Amino acid sequence: REGAVYFKCRMEREFWRHTGSKPVCLPNEGNLCVKAHIKDQRYSTDWWAVPYGINGQTGQCEEYEQWKAITVYSEPGTCDLLDRIVAAGSEDAYCQNVLRESGKADSQDQAIAQIQQTPDQMDQIVQGAADSIFERTGQVRKCDNQCPAPEQSSTSSSSDTIQQPTQTSDSSSDSSTSSVSSSDQVVQAPVCGANVKATTIKKNFWHQKHKVVMIVDEPAESSSLQKLGLHANDYVSKINGKRVRTAQDLDQVLRQSKGRVTVKFMRQGRMQEQTRAI
Repeated sequence: REGAVYFKCRMEREFWRHTGSKPVCLPNEGNLCVKAHIKDQRYSTDWWAVPYGINGQTGQCEEYEQWKAITVYSEPGTCDLLDRIVAAGSEDAYCQNVLRESGKADSQDQAIAQIQQTPDQMDQIVQGAADSIFERTGQVRKCDNQCPAPEQSSTSSSSDTIQQPTQTSDSSSDSSTSSVSSSDQVVQAPVCGANVKATTIKKNFWHQKHKVVMIVDEPAESSSLQKLGLHANDYVSKINGKRVRTAQDLDQVLRQSKGRVTVKFMRQGRMQEQTRAI
């Protein structure tokens, strides 16, 4: 009637609705590493880093969007309503009880279950759910079906050098094969005599990251890098035991190095070390 006061309860629930599936690419790539052999009580290392890139497998990824179910219950504000709310303990408790007793809560649960089980019948289910309204929240769970680009790996040649067996617990041992994973801007290093750039390689079976400096082009005649026997596409790791991570590091260390200099570097996927006079 006109001027009547109504007490209202509102129940909201968010849920996910399945919207379909998309194919996703599962890449299959890596390095096949072959190590060493012992013959006549002598230890010989043969290192290969053979990259492979078998066609990736295809999988399925499910996509969802989030919805909100809203159910409202109202009743006239009669004189004994306050007593019933007090008896229930609070307005929230009273609303939960009355929504369950009226069947509206069960109706909402059933509608949500139907939508989740038969999402293709969303429109019919929503139209038949007289006790609830449904709204999109804007939240979605989508798939990325793009395959990551395969990392560029270098293939090393075998080494016939005979040496005594050595053991190491360092997983980033310099005798491990490596692959290049990222690079920075090319810069000119004056003392080096070549364009160089900072980059990151992944070492050994654990693929630990290791910052080095790549020589971009052939070093100039009589330059420090040329005297050290380095060439384009070599990756410098250490000079006289000092780590080289940036072009500035390389330039500074070479300025301070005189006489015989030891350089540790990677060439064609194989870590090497040599000492030359500069």
